[in-house]
Amino acid sequence: SMGWQRVHLRTWEWMDAVPLLKSSLRTCPRSAKSHLEISKTYSGLYPEYFNLKRARWHLEQVEKIDVTYCDVHFQYAHVGIQEQEFLEVEQRLVQALLCPYTTNQALKMWSQYWDLAMGAPDSPAYRRAQERRQSYQQQIQQKLLEDEEREKREGPAGENDSHFVKWRG
Repeated sequence: SMGWQRVHLRTWEWMDAVPLLKSSLRTCPRSAKSHLEISKTYSGLYPEYFNLKRARWHLEQVEKIDVTYCDVHFQYAHVGIQEQEFLEVEQRLVQALLCPYTTNQALKMWSQYWDLAMGAPDSPAYRRAQERRQSYQQQIQQKLLEDEEREKREGPAGENDSHFVKWRG
């Protein structure tokens, strides 16, 4: 009967992450979290679904739905690395470091990225990369100082504010 087939299909969807996420997006197409999670599946989490164009499209949806959803920056950096969009990676990593939900994993990627980006100390690329990294670190410091000043005036930070106060690069 049709009822049994529908139950069987639904059970299968709940057993496998990708059909579950696709089902979730059909039900709630404005779920930033579901778009973020399915982007991860397309950016390498499940090699059989690998599709960077689709991964990026879902990230764009996240930002259209909620521009304050800071978790998206680390995933943009992950996709950007694979697309060799290095300036985007750097800018997104700064934002990911300032996001309390991605700080730890972003710090690991930040360190690995700059180890590779700096190259040989005597290369012209080394000096340019060093200048970019210092500029980003200054941006991070500025944001942290602004957050600290705001906390002094207004009390503890809200949920979406930076908690990235331990790292001083």
